[in-house]
Amino acid sequence: MITTGNLSNYQNAIYDISLSINSPLSGFELSLSETGKFHSSDLITFSGAEGYVFDQSGNFFGGYGSGVSFDLEVHHDYMNSSFSYYQDGVLIANGLDVTGQAYGATDKSVNCLIFNKHGDSEVSLSVSGQSENSLAKHANSQINENITSAMTVAANASMLTSFTDPNGVLEGGGFNAPRSESFWAKDIDFTSVSVWNNRGAILPSETLVDYRLRGATAITKRHIIMAKHYKLETSDVVYFVDPDGTWVSRIILAIADHASKDITVGILNEELPDNISFSKVAPSNINEFFKRDYLDFITEYYEPIVAGFDFEKKLTLMLLTTANSLH
Repeated sequence: MITTGNLSNYQNAIYDISLSINSPLSGFELSLSETGKFHSSDLITFSGAEGYVFDQSGNFFGGYGSGVSFDLEVHHDYMNSSFSYYQDGVLIANGLDVTGQAYGATDKSVNCLIFNKHGDSEVSLSVSGQSENSLAKHANSQINENITSAMTVAANASMLTSFTDPNGVLEGGGFNAPRSESFWAKDIDFTSVSVWNNRGAILPSETLVDYRLRGATAITKRHIIMAKHYKLETSDVVYFVDPDGTWVSRIILAIADHASKDITVGILNEELPDNISFSKVAPSNINEFFKRDYLDFITEYYEPIVAGFDFEKKLTLMLLTTANSLH
């Protein structure tokens, strides 16, 4: 018989586990796991057979008798993917790798206890620690909560409706387009994303200016950030859309290019209204929030999903593999 219990996701947690096994010969298996939509990963596992207790590496460390309870205390070091454990208050092993099944894990945080038991064996658990706040899990959950397999790029990908070819004039098709109720991420605040400007650009295959091209993102109520190689200039007008679909324009007063990176910052002639948000800039210690390999790439199961808009304001998704601080 397998019993499960759901846990709130934790980092750097302590799991106090009490076990009572009524069939020593048949044994048991206990796993601290991460469950997902399609896969589950047993991150830390203990097992018992014929009265002997083993950790997930097969190391024997203690015993148990029929109906006699004993305690395991597991300290999970999330940041270093390691754990230590005690039996009945005695430290047995320290700094072991979380070597459980990797397939299907997203960030290797524990959210479930799985107890494979025989007969009337029992387990109880109490947890203390720091609440799990994984960027990877948070980003993935926002995606999963808003999409279904029935959605299509044509119907659900664009933030705006009728955001068609502007035909080379500022007031052409697409200007003042309303927000789309079919947009899959309509419940996520993307008002910091600009949708239009009066400079535009010409696609290689076209002859008319497209004012949906070029873009910027608000990072304060008066500052925007954009790509230096495709930037807007001083005196250009940039447009945003509030939650109700009303377009808001601001004039760029000045710009400044980063000395070596593909970044330009602009300042607006006045603050954006309160119902236009701004995107937060990552802190200088951003890499401390990721588990990385020896090349400083974010390791596979810790990669968060990041969002980006194309010129049709269709939201595309990418995996973040590396992050650099410019502070």
